[in-house]
Amino acid sequence: MTITSNIANLRLTRGDTKIHQITVKNTDGSVKDISSATVKYTIRVLDFLGTQVLQKTVGAGVTLTTPADGILDATLSAAETAALIPFQRYVYDCEVTISGQVCTVQQGKIDIVGDVSW
Repeated sequence: MTITSNIANLRLTRGDTKIHQITVKNTDGSVKDISSATVKYTIRVLDFLGTQVLQKTVGAGVTLTTPADGILDATLSAAETAALIPFQRYVYDCEVTISGQVCTVQQGKIDIVGDVSW
């Protein structure tokens, strides 16, 4: 599969809803049609254990928003971000599978900051 992979670090406020939009592109920069794709969006604690915090899939937190244009949204609810520990470092990746081929299209670190209103 000739899909690009990129790194995007995130900074989230604890207790806030986050819609993380990702555009899947081919290596030539054109958008990849993801109409037939399965998607896994996973967050883990960045430590020696790498404990999985959550995983989302299409229909369960991931939406193929505009699949012909390669656009998907991973939604983290306010309750899910409230469960994350401020100043703890997390990592995530978004993995797309099309026709049996798996590609990590985006990955990065997530920093959680406290919320005064939380």
